[in-house]
Amino acid sequence: MSLTRRQQEAFDFVKSYLAEHGTAPTLREISAHLKTGGAQNARTILIHLEQRGYIRRLRYRPRAIEIVDLGGRYKVAVDRNLIPLLIGYADAERIAVEVAVNQFIRDGLESA
Repeated sequence: MSLTRRQQEAFDFVKSYLAEHGTAPTLREISAHLKTGGAQNARTILIHLEQRGYIRRLRYRPRAIEIVDLGGRYKVAVDRNLIPLLIGYADAERIAVEVAVNQFIRDGLESA
């Protein structure tokens, strides 16, 4: 299912924000970028993105948006302080290492 222009803009913004900041944007930041006039409009767009399988959100958590890879694997975009609460300490250490490696690679590519 294809995305509307506005949904594609939101999806692209979330991906770029995540790559730049290492965490997902807030609803207000998404709304400000899209100039939607309110966080509720940004929330509605995220709901549609989730229904179409482009993202996954964790309920009642700020900045808890994951981008879904085409292969079905999720990229973690959750505040590191929440990871132990969500998946346990052993997996949290593995994910923290993956996040650190990805950040190291991203930083190396940006400086090249």
